[in-house]
Amino acid sequence: MTGSIKGVSFYSVRGSYKVIMRKKGGTSKDKIATLPKFEGLRKQQKEWSGCAKFGSMTRNAFGGLNRLADYNLTPVLNDKGKNLMKLDTVTETGKRNLNLSTYRAALEGFNFNRNYPFNRVLRVAPRLELNREKLDVTVQDLA
Repeated sequence: MTGSIKGVSFYSVRGSYKVIMRKKGGTSKDKIATLPKFEGLRKQQKEWSGCAKFGSMTRNAFGGLNRLADYNLTPVLNDKGKNLMKLDTVTETGKRNLNLSTYRAALEGFNFNRNYPFNRVLRVAPRLELNREKLDVTVQDLA
C-alpha cells in the first residue's frame, strides 16, 4: 500500500520491502523561508542542495554503470559530497565549496554492489592512465 489517508503517508523505499508510515505536518515552507530562527536551517539547505547536485552529477558520470548497483546510490553519493564539503574549513557555513578535484581519492574504492563488490571479484586493481588534454583514459593490462 502506498499513498495517504487522513494526514498519514505510506511509501516504500528502494531496497526495502517494508512500507513506511509517516504523519504529515511540520513548519510551513513560508515560515522557514522568512523567520530569523530558521537562518541556520536555510544555510544547511543551501549546502545540501550542492551535495545533492554533486550526487546527481556523479551518478550521471557513471553512465550506465549505476544499473549494476544492488542498492540506492544517490544517498551514498550525497553523503560523500557532504563529507567533501566539510573539508572546507575556511568558508562559512552556507557558502562552503565542494571540491572533488582537491580530494581526488574521495571516491576511491567506491562499490556499486554491496553483495559482490568489485574488489572481491577482481583482486588486482586495474591501473589507469588519464590524459586530460586528450580527454582519454587507458586501462593497462593486468597480466
